Amino acid sequence: MLRWLERYFVFTVWERRAVVAMLLIAVAANILLFTHRYIFPPEPIQNDTAAYRRVQRIIYAWQEELRRDTTISEEETAPYIVNPYEPVANVSRLKEKETLPPCFPFDPNTATDAEWQKLGFSTAQSAAIQKFISRGGRFTKPEDLRKLYVISDEMYQHILPCVQIPEQVTVVKENLPLPRRQNINAAIDVNAADSAAWESLPGIGPVLATRIVRYREALGGFVQIEQLREVWGMPDSTYQKIRNRLSIADVTPRKIPINTADEETLRNHPYIRHRLARLIVQYRQQHRRIQSSDELMKIPLVNDSMMRKLQPYIAW
Repeated sequence: MLRWLERYFVFTVWERRAVVAMLLIAVAANILLFTHRYIFPPEPIQNDTAAYRRVQRIIYAWQEELRRDTTISEEETAPYIVNPYEPVANVSRLKEKETLPPCFPFDPNTATDAEWQKLGFSTAQSAAIQKFISRGGRFTKPEDLRKLYVISDEMYQHILPCVQIPEQVTVVKENLPLPRRQNINAAIDVNAADSAAWESLPGIGPVLATRIVRYREALGGFVQIEQLREVWGMPDSTYQKIRNRLSIADVTPRKIPINTADEETLRNHPYIRHRLARLIVQYRQQHRRIQSSDELMKIPLVNDSMMRKLQPYIAW
């Protein structure tokens, strides 16, 4: 029994020191907790009269909106508290305390923030009215001012005699003959159309139209309408959409003299490029001349598919 007690309740010197230190820390923390409120007292709440008046106006505007939009009468809403610290017995007493600035003639569609505030509106209220106008809102008659929730009944009655909205002048247009429309479904020649003509097609913008014209010039002209699908950035959906509005009249492409053209001229053609141009030049240096398409197909990279594409653009 004694051994069991010694095992759990007998401490070494370092363990006793640790327990004493923990007790001292706990006592110091409790002392600091209870004395903190006396050393650092809380700051007293300042009485902000301007903020108090703004809260009063907001609550009153809400009550006026509630009374106007529901069946609750003013007698039923009057007993409610407007100020949480000073209960007001009647809402009408708040109206007596409010002193509105004098009204002056103004157009609500063109009035500035300064003019709205001069009429008695706050900065937030004038900003809300300007936001309504900037989004396309218009006041066609004085009664339209009641549409804005920031304008209470009291403010509406105050500014109503000063609202001056100019009459809308309706311009009657004469029945002039309409210009003749171009046929938007007219076929476009792929070898003659410029960038503007390509942009008139659905799905083709300025960038893609420029690519088509540049590819056609580098190629030497189109021999088939399907070659448009080779233009970089041409979606298949766009090609299928414009396919029926394309035509090809002149099928006389610009040819490249395969036996005399230098390497730079050969590699600028979209179907030849750098590697094949170098192989063609090397073959000519070894055999002096390429006589036919069968001989051209002896060059690596030139297979049946490549030969069919190159055939219209090669001059022997």
